[in-house]
Amino acid sequence: MKKLITVLLALGAMLSTSCKDDVDFEGGVYLAHDVFLLDGDELILLHEHTIDIDSKQRDVDLQIVSEGAVKIEKLDQSPEITLTILTGFTGNDAVIYDYIPIKVDGETRNIPRYVQTLRIIAETNGQKQARDCRFRIITQNPMPECADITIRQAGAK
Repeated sequence: MKKLITVLLALGAMLSTSCKDDVDFEGGVYLAHDVFLLDGDELILLHEHTIDIDSKQRDVDLQIVSEGAVKIEKLDQSPEITLTILTGFTGNDAVIYDYIPIKVDGETRNIPRYVQTLRIIAETNGQKQARDCRFRIITQNPMPECADITIRQAGAK
């Protein structure tokens, strides 16, 4: 019996420290995946990613790939850094990156993933210490998906 309890405690510890695949929000849970940073031809998973910018940079554009980012929530109260969606995924703004096959009711459907541009706007950081601001990018997927990212602006030298 002692061995069983020890094994269960070890499994519980492993599960509680494993990679988190969802993020709680008021009214449910977001799946934390399927939002990527487009870096040349490479897709980098954006969840829990940090974007570093220079202390003097003001506007920085990022390209992301997702099923359509619809909202950005600011998770910190830092007024010096903002993140906005510049391009949408409908009408003339729509740029399809690729299609991913998804099974729905036994039938496979190709769901488009879109390239969108986000803009970081940051005031010049005159402090010696770097400053961070966290954001949540939320997509339009029927099962809400998101990516939590950190924008880190370097301190003045």
